Amino acid sequence: MAREMYPSYEQLRRLSQRFGNSFYIAYPDRYASNISNFLLPLRAIYPNTNLGYSLKTNYLPAFFKKALSRGLYAEVVSRMEYDLALMIGATPNRIIFNGPVKTLEDMRISLLGGARVNLECHTEVDMLESISRIHPDYDFEVGLRCNFDLGESGRSRFGFDADNGDLQLAFRRINDLPRCRVSGLHFHYSRDRTAASYRTRSEKIVRISNELFMAEPPDFLDLGGGFAGPMSDELRKQLPFTAPSFDEYAEAIAAPIARTFGISNGPELILEPGVAMVGDTMDFISYVFSIKNIAGQRYAVTTGSYQNIKPSVNDINPPLSVISAAGASNSNVAIPTDVVGYTCMEQDMLFRGLTVPIDAGDYVLISNAGAYSFVFKPPFISPAPAILSYDQPSGDWIALRLPETVQDLMAGYVI
Repeated sequence: MAREMYPSYEQLRRLSQRFGNSFYIAYPDRYASNISNFLLPLRAIYPNTNLGYSLKTNYLPAFFKKALSRGLYAEVVSRMEYDLALMIGATPNRIIFNGPVKTLEDMRISLLGGARVNLECHTEVDMLESISRIHPDYDFEVGLRCNFDLGESGRSRFGFDADNGDLQLAFRRINDLPRCRVSGLHFHYSRDRTAASYRTRSEKIVRISNELFMAEPPDFLDLGGGFAGPMSDELRKQLPFTAPSFDEYAEAIAAPIARTFGISNGPELILEPGVAMVGDTMDFISYVFSIKNIAGQRYAVTTGSYQNIKPSVNDINPPLSVISAAGASNSNVAIPTDVVGYTCMEQDMLFRGLTVPIDAGDYVLISNAGAYSFVFKPPFISPAPAILSYDQPSGDWIALRLPETVQDLMAGYVI
């Protein structure tokens, strides 16, 4: 079943009977296409480019396995995610371990396993020193997360400040340790998704790299994630910036690297796109439970929640389609309606001011629900819904994640 073919009302009704009145539909092939579409223009400019799968953005093993099969790294930001990556099939030497808080044991396990660990603070440099003393016969290579001024784009709170000498101090500290070396630099900032900001990042990390790695280039330069990705026009129009294309990102990022290092002997360029890769790869389906009119405002109460699609509350209306039974709400005059969730939270708003017909008994399909959606959903009021996909060979729908149960929720509690 193609990504663009919405399920019929009868299909949704049958799926609801099997899996519950709310669920996600995942499109793994669309994710695979996004990988290719993102990488091709980058490699056309700078061939030594690779991606990391941002595990925190979407934990779905079906997506993660496609990333691994295409040679991508696993990018993790915690021990939980590190263990999850191993469980799904990643090898330690293909894991990039970022994140602001790593324990001594996290560092020891991942470094000895061969993971690429990007250090975030001097506390982690202290940990590296301790680990290197315990394992004096082991060669340790780490990356350093940079922090530098992006002008009007703002300033991150993460990493070592390259403008006040802190990054340079960390670099010297590590390289002065026996059998330890800094092998590359990392930078990530997600608040400015424009191509101009990424050009600035690329140019600055190249300059810092040349200042630090004077004898030979680093093994890698990692510019993190934060990219915009494929989206509908209705969503694009609501953004406060013009979302760049993948080609525009490639030119902004890869061109400064290629100009500095050439295309054959430079460091590996690594990017960690999350939203850009998985945002449009999942839809969220929810059943319209009731219609209410209060003080002149019409509400459609659904079995879903804003927590399923946008846990960081914002005023952006997601792409939403109403799927109705024949002869139902499609015959009605559209009345502006707020589509709301099942929780008792006043801010549980899925869509504000919908102007297409919608009635009780309909389904709503919300697109672009693949990024930071089900990974954020807490066990609050209702269990997490199933994630489904259409299996072309069998001609049937399969569960990529089963609906959460009360037993799942209480498994770690003492009763």
